Amino acid sequence: MQEPLSLQKSLSGQAALLTELLSTALEPHLQASGLTPAIFDLLTAVHASEAGASQASLARRLRVSAPTLSEAAHTAEQRGFLVASKSTSDRRLRVIKLTAVGKTAVEGAIKALNQLEMQVVEEIGDREVKAAVTVLKRVNQRIAARLRSDLSE
Repeated sequence: MQEPLSLQKSLSGQAALLTELLSTALEPHLQASGLTPAIFDLLTAVHASEAGASQASLARRLRVSAPTLSEAAHTAEQRGFLVASKSTSDRRLRVIKLTAVGKTAVEGAIKALNQLEMQVVEEIGDREVKAAVTVLKRVNQRIAARLRSDLSE
């Protein structure tokens, strides 16, 4: 049996550290755009859904309670980042979509992250970056498959 890795030497530990460092590096850009990390997470989840998403599905995706999501959505709507409306197919659901301001804010933050990544990886060879991306994609796919499997049991 293999010895468990310390977080510092594990893929998950390094991924968690990377997430924390990227969040810290992104924070000044978010503040300049009038975003909090929580609202940014909400906006990126809506952005990923393209056609809009229900509040319930966003709460599940972000792993927050419905009231927490509702409060964040209300704040983001007041700031002009998104709009919530009743679903045309199910009047019980509220569908959330980005406004032009919200889309600009999300795309600006993504651009800032991409610029940071380009600066950081320029000293790392293309081959190593591609290998790292390939490994992370495979790990993410396997974790997602395991989560789907766990949910179906």
